[in-house]
Amino acid sequence: MAIATPEARFIRSINKLLPSDIYTEGMANPYRGGTPDRYYEGSRGFLWVEYKYTKDVPASWRISDHITSLQKRWIRRAQKNNIPIAVIAGFNKKGLILVKDMYWDTVMHRDQIKKYSLDKQSIAAFIIAHCGTKEASLKYEH
Repeated sequence: MAIATPEARFIRSINKLLPSDIYTEGMANPYRGGTPDRYYEGSRGFLWVEYKYTKDVPASWRISDHITSLQKRWIRRAQKNNIPIAVIAGFNKKGLILVKDMYWDTVMHRDQIKKYSLDKQSIAAFIIAHCGTKEASLKYEH
């Protein structure tokens, strides 16, 4: 059995906070480069997420240093076609959610990362808000 990477453990910790009626699937495939890490789908929508993870909050961080050219092309194409996608950058127990109109070469410094980072419950709430749940669907229909 393979040992889970820190990124995989971070993703799993987010997924455990999601209700059971939100479907999630990992997209890892050595023959399909660029596809985001996870696909999420609920009663009202779907979301693609590319995850990045580092244990410690770095002194500075730039998206383009961590996203491959294939991933950039996939994300840009999805955005152009109005497909919901986010990059979630995990830093220990918190993370940044980066969405549409990402600035690949913008450098964020440690104080900014800490200021804008969300706890795992808030990251899960972001996914739930995009996908919906059966309970939310019932409330929405009435």
